[in-house]
Amino acid sequence: MHDLFHSTNQLIMAKSILSTSTSRQVAESFLRLPHESSIDDGLESVLFEIDADPHVNDCKQKTFADITQLSHFTEEKEVNFMLGTMFLLESVSQERGSWIVKISYWDLEANELQPVLDILRNNQNCIDDKKSPLTFISVLTKFN
Repeated sequence: MHDLFHSTNQLIMAKSILSTSTSRQVAESFLRLPHESSIDDGLESVLFEIDADPHVNDCKQKTFADITQLSHFTEEKEVNFMLGTMFLLESVSQERGSWIVKISYWDLEANELQPVLDILRNNQNCIDDKKSPLTFISVLTKFN
């Protein structure tokens, strides 16, 4: 968690499909309580609070979806974020023995890196015309 403290206002990326809930009570039910861990196992409970407004952009660009109606467990109020979804890390704090990490959905098209992607697309022909987190990942892998 020490690294996260020093990473506020930095971007982080989902490295897999991220299954979340719009219900804090449901999310907390999945937390590992402090008394359930031994001191030497090195594991800690982390609750991510995600600010992601589904009305911000159109469905072509959005990398998350509310799948509650498709789930066998509708009481979980599940929202999934796809691989490569970017988030801005806003804060890290501790509350009742668990870490609370506040992040917000990072819209590729609305952020300050869009001009960089436009330059790369126009001048170096290194990425395609689609705007998505996978485009951003593509740029990173080509220059890695």
